[in-house]
Amino acid sequence: MKQIASTILLLSLSLHIALAQCNPDPTYLNDTLGFYGNTQCSASTFTFSSVTDTLVEIELVPGNPPSTLTCFFDAFRIESLQGVPAGLAINTDVMASADIDGPYGYWYNGGNVPNQSPIVGCLSFSGDANLIASLSTGGPNNDGIYPILVNLDGRIEGTQPDLSAVIQNGSWWSALPASLGGGYWTYELLLNVNGGSSITTSSLTSGASCVSGSADITVSGASLPLTYTLDNSNPITTQTNVISLAGLSVGAHNVSGFDNNGCGFSEDFQIDGIVPYQQEAICLVTVDSTTGENLVVWEKTLGVYTERFNIYKQNNVTSGYDSIGFVSVDSLSAFVDVGSNPQQGSDRYRISVVDECGVESTISASHRTIHVSANQGINGEVNLSWNAYEGFSFANFEIYRSNNGNPYLLINNVANNNFSYTDLTPPAGVNYYKIGVVNPSGCNPTRSVMRSFSNIINDDGSPVSIGEELRHAENLTVYPNPSNGMFTVNAKGAYALDVLDVSRRTLYNGNANGNTAIDLSHLQAGIYMLSITQNENRTVKRLLKR
Repeated sequence: MKQIASTILLLSLSLHIALAQCNPDPTYLNDTLGFYGNTQCSASTFTFSSVTDTLVEIELVPGNPPSTLTCFFDAFRIESLQGVPAGLAINTDVMASADIDGPYGYWYNGGNVPNQSPIVGCLSFSGDANLIASLSTGGPNNDGIYPILVNLDGRIEGTQPDLSAVIQNGSWWSALPASLGGGYWTYELLLNVNGGSSITTSSLTSGASCVSGSADITVSGASLPLTYTLDNSNPITTQTNVISLAGLSVGAHNVSGFDNNGCGFSEDFQIDGIVPYQQEAICLVTVDSTTGENLVVWEKTLGVYTERFNIYKQNNVTSGYDSIGFVSVDSLSAFVDVGSNPQQGSDRYRISVVDECGVESTISASHRTIHVSANQGINGEVNLSWNAYEGFSFANFEIYRSNNGNPYLLINNVANNNFSYTDLTPPAGVNYYKIGVVNPSGCNPTRSVMRSFSNIINDDGSPVSIGEELRHAENLTVYPNPSNGMFTVNAKGAYALDVLDVSRRTLYNGNANGNTAIDLSHLQAGIYMLSITQNENRTVKRLLKR
C-alpha cells in the first residue's frame, strides 16, 4: 500500500478543564468516611481517602497486660493539615456547627454502632488566580501536585469492651492521653492545583490520508474506565486513560466524557492541516570519483510520508536556487549533478521534501563543494589553494596526492581556517592533488561516506578528468575485457569492490585481497562498472560482457 503523504500535524489546542458533576462512588458511602473532590468544592481536588472503624490495642494501665480495645466513632474532624501551600484558603462542606472542637469542623457519622452509615466530606483549596498559576509548576515533581498530610480525628461513640468510665462517649480521640492511645490518623492527599481530572495532549502524529490526522489524548487524575464521545458521536468506553483518535478531518473537534466517578472532561482542538517533513538535510556534497561530477548525499528519513526529494543548485546570475532534478524516496539518497563542472569552480546545493500529497517543504540549508587550484613554483614546488567547505563543522582540511596514478596518500593536514598549502618536495613524475574534509557524523545513504573531496588538479594546475586519472593507474588491471562473463581483477593489497549497472544500481559488492575472480555470466550482455576502493580512494573500470 502506498504511504500517505503527510508528516506533521499542526494541532493547535485550546486546553481547558471542564469538571462536570462529580458524584462520589456509592461504594464509599456504605463502609467508609472519606474525602472526595467535586464541583461544589472547587477545581482543586485530591485522591480519595477514607477512615473506617478502628481497632486499637492499648495499655489501659501502665504495667498491666495489653487489652484489645475497639473504638467506634460517630463523627470525624480535621485535627490539622500539613503541607498546604501558603496563600491557599481551606474550604469544607461540614455541618452548620462547623466550629465544634476543631478549626475545620466535623462530619457527623449518624447511626448506631455497629451499623453506622458514614458520609463523605469534601475538602478543597482555593486562592488568588496568580497564586494558583504560580503553584501549577511547583510541588516535588514540578507538576502542580502537592502531597498534603491530613490529620484526622474521631469522636468516640462507644468502645468494646465498655470503658465508658475511662473513655467517655463524646470524647475526641486526639484529646486522650498517650497511655489511652490518644492521637489521630494521618492521610496523604494529593492536591492538584491544576484541577482534578485533566486532559492533555501526549503525542501527535500524521494521519492516514492527506486530509486526516490522529492524536493521542491523555486524561490524567481520572478513575478508569473512561466513557467519551468524539464530536458528539456514540459513546465509547475504554479501560485506558489514553484516548487514541484517528481519521480526523481538518477542522474543529471535541472530545468529552466522564470517568468512573462521574468526573467530566472536555477538550476542544483544531486540525489546521498537514505539512511535509521539514527536517531533511544534506549530509555532504563531494566530487564523485566515478563520474567526476558533483554528488549530493543525504540520509533520508523513513516513515514520514515522503514521495521524492527535490535537488536545488545556486545559479550564477541571481544567486537564487534552481531545481535541477529529483530523487524518488525508493532510490539511493544521492544525486549526481550531470551538468556540473567541478574543475571550473565550487557549487552550492540544497534539497527539499515533496510528500505524497504533492506538497513541498521549505528547502534545506546549503552545502558547498571544495574547488582546488594549483601552480608550480620556480623550484618545482606545488602551490595549492581552495575555498572553504560549507555545510558542517570539521577539524581540518586533508591534502591528498597521487603520484603517477598510484593510490592517493594523505600527505598533510591544515587547520579548518587555512585555505592554502605548498608541497615543497613533490616526487618525480605526474602528481595529482585533491582536498578532503571529514563529516564527523558520517553519511549512510547505503554505506558509510565520511569525506567530501574536491576536484582533482595536477601539479601544473591543469584540470584532471576521470579518464585521464585512470589512464595513469598502474596498480589495477582487469582481464579479459571484454569477456563472456568471467573477469579477473589484478590489484595490490586489500580492497572493496562493487559491480554496478549503467543505472548505478549495485549488483555485487564484497572485499578482496590481491587477485580475485568476478563471475558476471548470469547477467545480460552489456556495459557494467567495476569500482575498486582502497583507503577511501576509488578507481573505476568499465567491463564489457559479450
